[in-house]
Amino acid sequence: MNDNSYSLAGWLSLVKRDDIAPICPYCKREIKSVAFSEMTGDLGKRFIYFCTDCKAVIGVSHRKGLTFGI
Repeated sequence: MNDNSYSLAGWLSLVKRDDIAPICPYCKREIKSVAFSEMTGDLGKRFIYFCTDCKAVIGVSHRKGLTFGI
């Protein structure tokens, strides 16, 4: 393994690649940047991530608990 490669669980490797860009699964364009919006509620804070070209949602994260969501 080189400096850009990491072993996960002994059978899967994670490889850093800066020479390629991921493809949006909806509009099929290269993702050059990802937009996000913050949503807060009584039980925490969420971030929704979306493609800057087609505005399709490509992920949601959730921070649980009142201490983290404030």
